[in-house]
Amino acid sequence: MPVSNPYSIPCFEDFIDEARKRFEAEKNAKNKAYAFILSRGLLSEFTEYSRAYSIDNQSFESRLEMILKNC
Repeated sequence: MPVSNPYSIPCFEDFIDEARKRFEAEKNAKNKAYAFILSRGLLSEFTEYSRAYSIDNQSFESRLEMILKNC
């Protein structure tokens, strides 16, 4: 992680900057995925998938199994 002082000791602002960068990267990846879904006319399929694989309705084990199957 880049630091903002000459002592190479991260400060609070450095952690905030790193969190912001990671948030932006994840947001951009999700926006690309949503754009792909919409550009391919897959909104109804995505809606069905989202309802079927809702995190609220699943145990940790079943979510992990789904992720591993799709790797």
